[in-house]
Amino acid sequence: MRNDGGTVGTVDRWGKRTLAYELRHKREGYYVVAEFTAEPKAAADLDRFLVLADEVLRHKIMRIPDEAIGQTRPRTPVRATPSGDRRD
Repeated sequence: MRNDGGTVGTVDRWGKRTLAYELRHKREGYYVVAEFTAEPKAAADLDRFLVLADEVLRHKIMRIPDEAIGQTRPRTPVRATPSGDRRD
């Protein structure tokens, strides 16, 4: 990633968890969420690497829109009403 001009942000290791369903005859997996900034080519190279890595069962690379970078989601409390509607 760094060789292609990208930068690695936070790496959140969730640890070993039980999978929702068996995947390649495995019942557990080690979850990691990593944030990075890079050009599309570097992301494509990372995707290719993860597809070819036998120890990676599944991965997902998501692009965060430029408008959302640096913004935090408002933490407005959500209340349930007797009818089941959600109101902020």
